[in-house]
Amino acid sequence: MIRLRQLFSSIPSMGVDHLREFMASHHEGTYTLLDVRQPEEYEQEHIPGGLLIPMPALSDSLDNLDRSKPVITYCAAGGRSRGATQLLLGNGFREVYSLEGGIRAWNGAKAEGPRELHMEHIRGDEEPHEVLRLAYGMEMALGRFYGAMGDRTADDEAVRLFSRLAQMEERHKNRIFELYQDTISTPVEQTAFETDATTTLMEGGFEIDRFMTDNKDHMQAIPDILKVAMMVETQALDLYMRFAHASGNEQTKTVLFSIADEEKTHLSALGALLGRAV
Repeated sequence: MIRLRQLFSSIPSMGVDHLREFMASHHEGTYTLLDVRQPEEYEQEHIPGGLLIPMPALSDSLDNLDRSKPVITYCAAGGRSRGATQLLLGNGFREVYSLEGGIRAWNGAKAEGPRELHMEHIRGDEEPHEVLRLAYGMEMALGRFYGAMGDRTADDEAVRLFSRLAQMEERHKNRIFELYQDTISTPVEQTAFETDATTTLMEGGFEIDRFMTDNKDHMQAIPDILKVAMMVETQALDLYMRFAHASGNEQTKTVLFSIADEEKTHLSALGALLGRAV
């Protein structure tokens, strides 16, 4: 049985003063200071000793990092680094922290990063078909998120990208629903299934309206919108990888790993657009 409560925990963080003390008291090479921003951001400025692995490349670069060493992740304001911390903790890294406020706080600014999607509806004893319902809820949230993002910008390239991502999430939804049908004895109509998923999941676990309200101050300019989108995609990628690893059903694993791979392509597309925007 999948114990989902064991898969997720609060994301450890470290303040700027604590990081400065940590760096002063630890020799170089005994920890990893991981910069998950885009190369263009890194070239403009970075914390001394920071290792650059952009967020879109992180999931495929885990073997390049030492899991036994403490890792402190940072980005611009703390949103992407929290997603990176979550991803690292889910892949066997023992001690990982996200720098509160990112490099903005390092430079003296009071910066609070974007807030993540919430997952209050995870009980901890979900069966495989319930995991698929949770995954379906995530896809609904992502689709709505990209639709809303497309409405917030007049940048034609960003609009096209968000539209394409929303369409991909729709395809993900359909694949998850097909798999869900294989796990239950009595078939259900997708419309009824989606209505039920909306009422039971979106109000708590994946409530995109609250997410948008919480992060409205972080989504005023195109680069900031793209950074929030990358944070959301990283959460989705981490969710699918953890679900897949925890599942005892090979068909479920295959589908979820496949969707996780597509989320990586989403991250790459967002990263490329952010690289041109910063």
